[in-house]
Amino acid sequence: MTTLPKPARAFVARRAILSGISGLLLAATATSTAAQNEPPPDPPREPMLLGAASNFSQGWNAQLLARARALPVRHFRDGMRWGDVERRPGEYRFDRPQLNYPAELARAGGDLVLTVNWGNRLYDGGDTPHSPEAVAAFGRYVGELVERYPAITTIEVGNEFNSANFVSGPVRDAGLAERAAYHLAMLRSAAEAARAVRPDIEILGGSTHSIAAGYLWPILEQGGAALMDGLAIHPYTTQIDQLPGQIEVLRSNPVAASMPIAITEFGSEDAALAGDHLLRGYAALSSLGVASLYWYPLNDRGDGLIPLIERDGTITAAGEAFRFIETELADHPGTDLSPDPFTFVHAFGQNRLVLWGDPRSVMVEREDIAALDARGRPIALDQLSLQTDQAIVLTSERSIDFAGDVQLGCQTLVADSYYQFAYGSAAAPNELARFEPTVIVAGSQSDWVLMPGQQTTSVPWTPYLGLSGRRNIRLSADNVVLGQRDGETISVVFEFSGAPMRALQLSIAIEAGTAAPREFAAQIDDANGTREFRSEAGAISETTQISVTPEAPLRVTLSPSEPGGSVNLDYRLRLRDPNKCGSTP
Repeated sequence: MTTLPKPARAFVARRAILSGISGLLLAATATSTAAQNEPPPDPPREPMLLGAASNFSQGWNAQLLARARALPVRHFRDGMRWGDVERRPGEYRFDRPQLNYPAELARAGGDLVLTVNWGNRLYDGGDTPHSPEAVAAFGRYVGELVERYPAITTIEVGNEFNSANFVSGPVRDAGLAERAAYHLAMLRSAAEAARAVRPDIEILGGSTHSIAAGYLWPILEQGGAALMDGLAIHPYTTQIDQLPGQIEVLRSNPVAASMPIAITEFGSEDAALAGDHLLRGYAALSSLGVASLYWYPLNDRGDGLIPLIERDGTITAAGEAFRFIETELADHPGTDLSPDPFTFVHAFGQNRLVLWGDPRSVMVEREDIAALDARGRPIALDQLSLQTDQAIVLTSERSIDFAGDVQLGCQTLVADSYYQFAYGSAAAPNELARFEPTVIVAGSQSDWVLMPGQQTTSVPWTPYLGLSGRRNIRLSADNVVLGQRDGETISVVFEFSGAPMRALQLSIAIEAGTAAPREFAAQIDDANGTREFRSEAGAISETTQISVTPEAPLRVTLSPSEPGGSVNLDYRLRLRDPNKCGSTP
């Protein structure tokens, strides 16, 4: 049997653990009574694997592979077109460089997540496989690939199967439930054929664009969980600081709770911040226990996403961040040490810390601690400050105690509707006071309902809060849709009643989408009374002093300007205590 590289063993270990549970329970009967009453220790966490999405299947490039390995990229995600391999029924030919590249990866010491998604004109007219004959042939093809190329450690069945871009024919035209059933059929065929020749192969399913829990749960519940070793997800539509909440929603379903997650595409269109995006995403996802992260793309695809390596061989900022992570962080799993909702701290081992968050100063007293940016470049210790979209790495040859060795400047932020957005109905017991959102429909308060994302058509593909039976009313961390009908009055109210009560500074920033109507109103109620604001050119941006008492909490109300109208608003509410830090900003 082929020896698996480390990344494949991490997934397949889940199957071994699950299949060995009964044996472990029998063995436990021989232990002492005291030991039987103690919960088993959590198994050691594996570091999160870091890889890159290549496109050697679309054109072999030996020079690019050499540059990638020098970076170093060891783990690749790529594809292979079925129709190029099987040109006559049952005959498989690998007579082109783009069909032999897995062997070249193996010779270079790399391994491969292979995405199998495309149809073959020999079956179902080349559409996404949907007939029993095509689905069976699809499985045989996958088995052939796995048997031929040991470098393939993982098969990813489908590519953004919940979208319209990478499926065709009846599968594309089907509803969500039927789409999921088609995916299950392909998943079962591929898994059975691949494991028949390589029992150690790992299988990824789900294959979604976005963290679409409402689409994924039925796949897992209807047999997918038993077929796959992990979920493949491309969380392009989730901001990094919202990843914990949305992944928690996905894992709230018992069948998804222990399912490994592989982020097989992760990228950025911002050349200046792509390196920070990679580092922050790696830190957050590693601390969440995600198994692997593949940056998209390795090389320029012309789609606006920032590659690791430019066409002329230049290493981008994202590439430098990739090299820094692989060299300095990737040997350890991340641990979340964040002290509050506005500050993000992740430890890797005993002597590496990754920090970002709401701006404030960072002070380090020890001379042996160095500060680096996302690309591994030094930062002067007297110039350290947290930023929302740029990361700092503190590193030393000795252990770093975040609580004892790192001092953060005073924090004036009291509440933030973005950082503290919660999918539950209330904040956690140890959470700071936050804005509590409610929705008022026709004068009556309605309860928000957790919507897992893409549970039906024409709704967001990520978790959000909504109303049962009302697709046109929804709330997320930075967006609210207030859709009306039958002339009803509708509004969303954000209430803050945190103690101790005091004078605070409220900043509101709200902007309507480009579609008409764009006009809306905001109302602020506090101990000082009521203030009303109407949008100008579809936006409101205000900073005002407010007073909060037990009898008069702060309420911020957003509503369409005209009865019966509907608006789509990007919003953010922030409360600061300007007196908390004295003269410190």
